[in-house]
Amino acid sequence: MNRLAVATVMLWSLTTPSVAQTPIGAHRHGFWLALGVGGGSARVSCDSCGNHAGRGGVSYSIALGATPNPRLRVGAEWRYWVRYVDTVPLIQTYTALASYYPRPRGGPFVEAGVGVARYSASFHTILYVGNGLGVSVATGWEIPFRGGPSLRPQVSYLMGAVGTLRRSSGTLVATGWKHHLLLIEIRFQMG
Repeated sequence: MNRLAVATVMLWSLTTPSVAQTPIGAHRHGFWLALGVGGGSARVSCDSCGNHAGRGGVSYSIALGATPNPRLRVGAEWRYWVRYVDTVPLIQTYTALASYYPRPRGGPFVEAGVGVARYSASFHTILYVGNGLGVSVATGWEIPFRGGPSLRPQVSYLMGAVGTLRRSSGTLVATGWKHHLLLIEIRFQMG
């Protein structure tokens, strides 16, 4: 009898949605705003400097946009990664992005973006800087709360093909500059 009860409970638990899978409140709609914080590793390379191993840093982000339908969000994002050391490397991206959600509320999502990547380094003043093409992909899970806001833990990969780095005076520092970021973030999203 106990085996039958255990088997019944196990079968019932596999076929019944969990609390995290159950939609709460309304479907995604309208304007949205997301604030994020996280951390991760940046790896850089260039024609004259080779590859440099990943270096840890912190990231901050803000994104906003609209929701054409409950499974699709589009918007713009600013992301900022920094490593606080003597010479501060700073990576920023300005991205147009789209997020796809298989469910109308909560659950997994995938995101992709394209825009401008910026790399700079400073020591009380900008030492050198470069801009180029940036692309990003992310995946994660939306955890909705009653009333509309949600938490979004996510893993993001960003690549910046900056190309040429120059000093503020215009002097060439490096060519073929690329950076790769792998980040783990948590975002608070409203709307």
